[in-house]
Order: sequence, then structure tokens, then C-alpha cells
Amino acid sequence: LYPSMRVNGLALSFSLAYVAGTLGALVHLRRRIGGVDGRRLIRSLARIAVASAAMAAATIAVSHVVGGNEGLRLLIRVGLSVAVGLGVYGLAAVVLRMDEVTTLLPIRRRAS
Repeated sequence: LYPSMRVNGLALSFSLAYVAGTLGALVHLRRRIGGVDGRRLIRSLARIAVASAAMAAATIAVSHVVGGNEGLRLLIRVGLSVAVGLGVYGLAAVVLRMDEVTTLLPIRRRAS
């Protein structure tokens, strides 16, 4: 994919390779232990995809609003995009009741 799509093709190639490797490992693991709770796994992946899409939209919006491709402006653009992206993903994780969040919140509350 690199010759036709350049750097984007390289990223796509790595992504496809990781997806194939993950699916292969999942099939192997499923055979070995007799199941992986597929419905729960699919629900989790769907929630992660929704939260990731919200994060991507927010970071793209911030990046376009802030603008700038060099110097301090670029540093502000990247820093603000990362901060907003983390916040949006975290909020989406709470709203979507991701398993990781519902597990961690009671621990955090007890520690306070």
C-alpha cells in the first residue's frame, strides 16, 4: 500500500496487520480456553469505537480552530487537541458505562 498511498498506506498496512493478528490470537485463545464471552467483547468494542469517534471529532475540531503548523502555535494546537481528546474520551467512557470505568470509579471513591 505504501507506493500508492504513501505514509497513509503504511499506517493502513500496520492497522490491517494488527487486526489480522488480533483475530488470529482471539481464535487461538477461544479454542484453547473454550470461549471468550464474545457478546461482551463486541459490546465493549462498540463502546470503545463510539468513544474513539467522539474523541477524533473533538480533536479534529480543536486542531482546525486553533490552526498553526509551526513553533508555539503548533505546540498549543497539539497540546490542546490532546487535552480535549482525553477529556472527551473520558466523558464518553463514563456516559457509555465502559467496564473499565465502572470498575475503577468505586475504587477511586473508596480511596478518597
